[in-house]
Parts: sequence; structure tokens; C-alpha cells
Amino acid sequence: MGGPRSSCPPLADPRTRLPACSACEWRHAPNDARPFQRGINSIQLVHDGRRWWVASLLWRAEGDKSPLPQRCLKSR
Repeated sequence: MGGPRSSCPPLADPRTRLPACSACEWRHAPNDARPFQRGINSIQLVHDGRRWWVASLLWRAEGDKSPLPQRCLKSR
């Protein structure tokens, strides 16, 4: 159905904390001209000195009052 299509650049020091995001879109079929839904994943990663841990994961659907950030949109 759908999945990540582009990634936002990280905003923090990647040595200890890393907020990451990815823009997602869903289509009924791979050849559909437009997605029926788009949204953004917001992920906070924390490094404990040995490995990365997912501290939080949020998803928000795109809407009129909450469009996807320009930096997360890539043309294909």
C-alpha cells in the first residue's frame, strides 16, 4: 500500500539524540497518480553509548492546517 517516500534532514547532534522524520504516502495501487493519504513520522532516537533506542514514534496525517514541511517533500 504505502510507506516512506522521503526523509527530513536531522535537526540535532547525532552523537546522543537524533530526531528524525519521514514523509509517507499511501496509494491503493503503485501506479495511482496521487496518494489518497499523506503524513509524517516523527521519531526520537537516543544513543546510550552502545546502541540507538527509539524513545518515541508519532504519526500525523497531513491536513489543511497541518501540511507536510517543505523540507520533507521531494519531487520524484
